[in-house]
Amino acid sequence: MCGCGVADTDTDGDGIANCIDNCPNVSGVQGSPCDDGNSTTTNDALNASCVCVGTPVGCTGNQVTLTLNTDANASQTTWNIVNSGTTTAVCSGGGYANNSTIALNCCLPNGCYDLRVFDSAGDGINPGGYVLRDAANNRIIDNASNGQNFTTLSEVRDNTNTPVSFCVPLGARTIDQGCDAMNLVISSSLRCSEDPLVTAQYGYGVNTDDGYQFWVFNPNGGYSRRLFQSITSPGAGWPAGTLAWNKPRYMVLSAMSSAPTIPQFVLLNVRVRSRINGTYSEFGPACRFKIDPLANCQTTQLTTTATPIISCGATNVSRTSGVLWSNMVSGANKYQFELVNANTNVLLRRLASGTRNLNMSSWGTAIALPTCGIPYNVRVRVSFDGGTNYCAYGATCTVTFACPASFSGRGEVADNTTSSELQLWPNPNRGDEVTVTIDDLGANVGTATIDVIDLFGKRVASETISVDGANINHVFSLNNDIADGLYFVTITAGDKVFTQRLVITR
Repeated sequence: MCGCGVADTDTDGDGIANCIDNCPNVSGVQGSPCDDGNSTTTNDALNASCVCVGTPVGCTGNQVTLTLNTDANASQTTWNIVNSGTTTAVCSGGGYANNSTIALNCCLPNGCYDLRVFDSAGDGINPGGYVLRDAANNRIIDNASNGQNFTTLSEVRDNTNTPVSFCVPLGARTIDQGCDAMNLVISSSLRCSEDPLVTAQYGYGVNTDDGYQFWVFNPNGGYSRRLFQSITSPGAGWPAGTLAWNKPRYMVLSAMSSAPTIPQFVLLNVRVRSRINGTYSEFGPACRFKIDPLANCQTTQLTTTATPIISCGATNVSRTSGVLWSNMVSGANKYQFELVNANTNVLLRRLASGTRNLNMSSWGTAIALPTCGIPYNVRVRVSFDGGTNYCAYGATCTVTFACPASFSGRGEVADNTTSSELQLWPNPNRGDEVTVTIDDLGANVGTATIDVIDLFGKRVASETISVDGANINHVFSLNNDIADGLYFVTITAGDKVFTQRLVITR
């Protein structure tokens, strides 16, 4: 039945192979007769979720079905649907089998109600959950596989712990962009289906009361918020070229970033309704979604191509005005650059940028700048929610920053330094003796101090010498105690400081 190379597997043993069975784990297919175990229903059949559901006998109102997935302690789980703002139960139940899927029907007159699911042990339904649907199988509240995220009560409530009701019958507006997406970011947009009656209002009056209202809520409680967007005030999130009457159909999630703030990493439901001439329709079916920036994680690193420049492996980058570039990550709104001294493995600093480039001028204080002339390991990571959560770092690149013409050895440029008159030879040097000469000190001084400073600002050699007149010609002994590498020789004479690089190599 399944064709060459495909096993005719029949998981439920109903004689219909899985490849052509739309209910492979339940005997029968969608629409097949069954028995829901409820004597008050008739015409029981497998629905689109492969759950046996019957029609309540004599229901002249709105049939809703609660599909409950129990855990290993189903005796702890009960439920009821009460009239809005009361504790008067219209339907209720409990005492179900462990680890089972049970379809529970309830007939509701037109009106508004609260669904409450209880767990007497205070540990929710773990694993498990529930979905409330209408007779057309539209979701009203979707808390499937999310029962572990409540304790004793699961109910739609706002941040003040006030119940928020659902109403039947449902409206027609649906979410057609972002529905059931579990990897959205705060800059993502939801879009609802168009209401022709809203569109027809465009150009008539001021259109401030024509548009769409989005309702986002946590089915387990703690968050419920509604946001209306009109044709004249459509908010944001719509793509370029969107027609004016369609703009309010898009709601960017960041529009709910003010208090009460839309939660991240939480399964949420969203429903929408239209508003025409100030009159709302009823909310349509529910979709669920989750803001999970880390689900979109990508790693990045410094650029390795000339787009716009090669930053990975770059040398002589100005430590005060240079720019480091990262590869672009689509949708990322924050890039964090990490610099670690490659010689000591000591973290220098992490600095974030709203774009993929880091301008060294943004570091501010000179003392925090990288030391010139030594390599730094640089990594980059990105965030999709403005830096609240970051993805993992990408590959490491080595960058060396350019030394300024004069250097005080403490990560900063001395205001009164000069190097044009200081000469060192031989340079490069073998580490034994170096001759230092200055032709004109600018004034007669009696003494001068010679310091040799390494790249970490540590003084490795020093000598105070007598000066006769306004020049210096002195042989300075290094005593072969200095390791190979780059150093700075500074001579302080009166109020003058002279600096020059010295390379030791043997």
